[in-house]
Amino acid sequence: MQESKKMRSTTKRKKSNTSSNITNTSSTHTSNLLRIPLETFLEICKSLTPVDLLSLSLVCKTFYIDLCCGNSITIQEIWRQSRLTYMPFREMGPPDGMNEREYIRFLIENKCYFCGSKNRVTRIYWERKVRSCIKCFKDNTVLEGIDNRVKLILQRPFLQNGSLSNRFWRDQVEAKYAELCSIDIKDQNEWIYEQYQLSNDLQREIAERRREDVLSRENQRSQRIQGISDKLDLMCEEKDENGSEKYQRYLLERCPSLCKCYTYERPFSERGWKILRQKLIKEYPQAEQSNKYLMNDDSYDDDDVVYDSDEIHIDDMSDDSKLFFGSGSYRCMIQ
Repeated sequence: MQESKKMRSTTKRKKSNTSSNITNTSSTHTSNLLRIPLETFLEICKSLTPVDLLSLSLVCKTFYIDLCCGNSITIQEIWRQSRLTYMPFREMGPPDGMNEREYIRFLIENKCYFCGSKNRVTRIYWERKVRSCIKCFKDNTVLEGIDNRVKLILQRPFLQNGSLSNRFWRDQVEAKYAELCSIDIKDQNEWIYEQYQLSNDLQREIAERRREDVLSRENQRSQRIQGISDKLDLMCEEKDENGSEKYQRYLLERCPSLCKCYTYERPFSERGWKILRQKLIKEYPQAEQSNKYLMNDDSYDDDDVVYDSDEIHIDDMSDDSKLFFGSGSYRCMIQ
């Protein structure tokens, strides 16, 4: 704590020395913000979500130093409590080599470790402790030319469907093979056995972390669907100039953009809703037209084409469809 105070005061002095060209208003505002006592600042941080903590640490150098530099027990406890409070099903602590902040950032940021892309779907590979997109996963793993002794002691990555891949991480294969070759031949069997035991221990840890991954994704999807549903309820309350409802819920749910939006895993934000709403407004006339066509079709039978969620065979659906229909609040038009 004393070290953190010292770093904070040093940062303030540096700022004051370089603020001669800044307007008085800006300088006063900044200095007032940085005059917050460290104890008060940390007390405020205790009530913030992990996303808020990450955002706050990027506000300025001083806040970054207070929240990110060093491994102070007090600072790490703030990050840990925020994770346990606001990130359900993330009860396991950080893996070896990560502190609490790095662990939270790793869980939250959808960023490929290799290419740095944030626009691709990534998956966590716990045996390598990285997030990777599919392309980079294939580029950094190998299928052939692996010593069987190395295969025995390395973890195979899990695929999205839960099955084990036949691939191994290239850098892990090279490192283990080099280590194996550096050991005297008479001692290699003992080394392989020790590595095999460590691999089994790691496998149990990975299994538990993957269980948390599944539960966390299900929770995120559930929250996303609920957030979308709440926005749709508000949209359906809108009136036109005649006082009639502008939108019908069952027609909105036939819009392609909405059906696609349900399948995403990322949190549903206000920005996401603004984009989705514009798409729904654009697609809504087509949904109305399709509905009129069906209603005027003599061969149309409402009992045949509209299904409630309890009439659908849930066991025959994909995971995304189960979550979509299993909530009991959605209907689907089968054309």
